[in-house]
Amino acid sequence: MQANGIPHVRLTLYSPILQPIEGVFAEHKKHVQSVVYEDPRYMEKPFHLMTAAVGMITTAQVAGQFSGVSHEISRLLTANDDT
Repeated sequence: MQANGIPHVRLTLYSPILQPIEGVFAEHKKHVQSVVYEDPRYMEKPFHLMTAAVGMITTAQVAGQFSGVSHEISRLLTANDDT
């Protein structure tokens, strides 16, 4: 692969830092907690709770997660070049 210009990076079996959805789920969890804190009645309506929390996630937050993964991949590739 490297002969064809494709870098090879060995990863652990599960690398949450390379999974943008992990960060999005973390943001969602924060929003769920804030919605319930503001109005505990949402606990009786879980669908409404999830809808309200998902509506609070911005495209900038999602883009930030992908940007973070991109930076981490770059860091791993740079570290791999040093070895």
